[in-house]
Amino acid sequence: MRMTKKLKTELFSEICSRIPYGLQINYKGDIYDVIGAFGNDKLLCVKPFMSKMEVLPITKVKLYLKPLYDLSIDEFNFLTEHIPYDFSGIYSGRFYLYDDIHKGNSVSIDDMNFLLTCSNKWHYDYLDWIDKGFALKAPDEMYD
Repeated sequence: MRMTKKLKTELFSEICSRIPYGLQINYKGDIYDVIGAFGNDKLLCVKPFMSKMEVLPITKVKLYLKPLYDLSIDEFNFLTEHIPYDFSGIYSGRFYLYDDIHKGNSVSIDDMNFLLTCSNKWHYDYLDWIDKGFALKAPDEMYD
């Protein structure tokens, strides 16, 4: 998929929303921790256990995210306890919460904010960045 200006803006926003939760990226085969973002398209990063910071362009990195179907039972139960929505489609590939929100179905703004916060904190790919080619499936245990 081609990196349009709109897509780059969306990706930058996505990255910024995940930085407080310890986002990791891949740049030229190496793993970096993202510690800041600026200029609408640059990331301030550091390799784990290194002290040298580097500025990387978002168009050259891939985020590490977890697919929604990797949602743990504990996370699933936590969401169902706090949000009145049928999350059962997560495991079957029929999870369309994002579409439901745009159609005004089922979820309040407060519940959506809660869900997005949890998804960002747990590093789930709710916008299909993996399928679009801008993210990689996070290795097991990366964000535990």
